[in-house]
Amino acid sequence: MFKYLKKYRLRKRSDFLRVQSGKRKFHGRHFFFFFEPGETADSRLGIVITRKVDSRAVYRNKLRRRIREVFRLNRFRFIKNFDIVVIARRDACACEFAEVKSEILGIFSRAGMLKKHADQLRGQ
Repeated sequence: MFKYLKKYRLRKRSDFLRVQSGKRKFHGRHFFFFFEPGETADSRLGIVITRKVDSRAVYRNKLRRRIREVFRLNRFRFIKNFDIVVIARRDACACEFAEVKSEILGIFSRAGMLKKHADQLRGQ
């Protein structure tokens, strides 16, 4: 069983505000992304999904799980030592997993956050 460990999460309000006030911002069709160099050796992720996105907690939590799973499965491809905040837009809950994955990886590629030759690095 794989777990989304605390060391990979942004938990404090001050961390969220620090990342969101940074200069590295990207947006896609369903998400806003904020990147800021982190204070730890590993990259950390913070997810914001408000009730405006969907009033039903079941769907907000499902979207959170999908975003976390994309990060968990592709962690080896991302540049280390960055804090990342993902903010969902209103229509994001209607996305399937494949759409969430393609948008996240596309934005990371645009932002220059993917390692070169990441497929070869996974075995190491």
